[in-house]
Amino acid sequence: IEILESLNKNNVLDADRVILGPHRDGDKVLTFLAGIKSLQLANKIEVIEKSRIRNILVFNRVTHVG
Repeated sequence: IEILESLNKNNVLDADRVILGPHRDGDKVLTFLAGIKSLQLANKIEVIEKSRIRNILVFNRVTHVG
């Protein structure tokens, strides 16, 4: 979250798509990214890895038309 926060604060989080598979604090990462107005959750995929459920988060850049 600290890395994402720094990127966003310095206006360099400008990718068209952000795909993350957090190993910890997945809900916090999801909440943080959902709070960035220029990003929108496109997909949340649950993956089972060694009997642990991990989430793959896919966010797309919001494009404003008009």
